[in-house]
Amino acid sequence: METIEHIKQMEKTLNQGEKSLSQTLANLEEIQQNLDHYQTLFAYYQSPEWFEHFVLDEQGKLPVDLPRGVLSEDGIYNFLATYVSLADKLKEVSDKMSQKLDELRPKD
Repeated sequence: METIEHIKQMEKTLNQGEKSLSQTLANLEEIQQNLDHYQTLFAYYQSPEWFEHFVLDEQGKLPVDLPRGVLSEDGIYNFLATYVSLADKLKEVSDKMSQKLDELRPKD
């Protein structure tokens, strides 16, 4: 019976892993396609243009129905913090995955 349970557990791990890796690859492809847009957003946040737009919003000179999350002081900053955190996490996970692969390789 131990054999059956082990096979079931390995099957579950395979199925979950395939799903997780597939979703992660799709998300990474989307992020990769948008990297230039993100850099443009971060540059905008540090520009005089962003501050001018922020002041216009504070003065009530922008249309009321205009989405303006980009002008909140925390919106882009929080996005940038998440971006940096994700970059660090990706590097950490990549290193661990490489190490685990090295452990599987036959020793000479």
